[in-house]
Amino acid sequence: MVLVLGGIDFGRLFYSWVTLNNSARVAANYAAANPAGPFATGSAYATAVNSEGFLALNSVCAAAGGVPAPVFADTTVDNNVTTKDFGDTATVTITCGFRIFTPVISSIVGGSLPLTASSTFTIRTGAYMP
Repeated sequence: MVLVLGGIDFGRLFYSWVTLNNSARVAANYAAANPAGPFATGSAYATAVNSEGFLALNSVCAAAGGVPAPVFADTTVDNNVTTKDFGDTATVTITCGFRIFTPVISSIVGGSLPLTASSTFTIRTGAYMP
């Protein structure tokens, strides 16, 4: 019985990890395509990430604060003060605590396991500002 429940937990963990990675990828891609766009709850950004399956993970993998805002960074190519112009990067990191179902495994590793996914895309719109 423990093996069956452990297998189910592993399948849930793998599904959650894949969904979390896809959500981070969609979020970073959206942010790179729309660097000036709104990234708050209820925006098109949050809707795109939630439609990838992130919202459905709330029952299995509790994410603190919902969809995280992207972090924009300047690259060494144009080392200027702006971080949202052509060639800069948009990074989204999503972390959640995966709830383990099997009591025996839960007592060994704790009540939850941290899952993290991160994705970085290059901003591909706007003018190049050296």
